[in-house]
Amino acid sequence: MFIIGNIIGSIFWGGLIALLLTAAVWLLCQVLDRARSVWTYAVLLVFFLLAGAQCTMMVGTMYAKGYLTDIGEYANMLVSTGEDMAGSVSGNIDDISNILDQISEEYPIVTPIINKIDISDAQEYMAKGHTLVDFITDDIHDALNYYILRRVLWTLGFMIVAAIAIIWLNKPTDYTYDINNLDEIY
Repeated sequence: MFIIGNIIGSIFWGGLIALLLTAAVWLLCQVLDRARSVWTYAVLLVFFLLAGAQCTMMVGTMYAKGYLTDIGEYANMLVSTGEDMAGSVSGNIDDISNILDQISEEYPIVTPIINKIDISDAQEYMAKGHTLVDFITDDIHDALNYYILRRVLWTLGFMIVAAIAIIWLNKPTDYTYDINNLDEIY
C-alpha cells in the first residue's frame, strides 16, 4: 500500500515541480517580451511533459531513498544469519550475491541498482574495515544520488532548450509595411 501512495505522491509532486518550472520559463519569456504566439504554448506544453517525467522520476527516487534504512536493517539481518561476513573479508562472492538477490526480492524498487553493484569491490571495501551492510547501503545511496543528479541536469537542459526555442520562435521581425505605400516596396 505504501508503494501506491509513493507512486501517487511522485506523480503529484513531480507534476507540481514541472508546473512551477514551466511557469518560470514562461515568466522569463514574458520579461523578454517573447511569449506572444501559439508556438510559445506548444513549446511550454512539450517542456511541461518532459520536465514532468523527469521530476516524477526524481521525486520517486527520493521516496526510494527513504527505504535505505530498511534495506540496511534487512541486509544486516541477512548477514547476521549467514556466515560471519559483516566485518571480515572471508565472505565469498556467492554469499554476497545471494544476499543481494534476497534484498532485491524484498525491495524490488532498488532491483535495477542492486543488479549493477560490482561484487568484486565488496572484498576491497570490507578490507578497509567496513561492513558488508555498509558496502550495500553506500552503493545504493550513491547510485540514487547520481540518478537524482541526472534528472536535475536533464530538467535544466530542457529548461534551457525551451527558453531558447521560445525566444527563437518569437524573434522580432523587421518587416514593417505601410499598406498605403505598397508601390515603394515593389
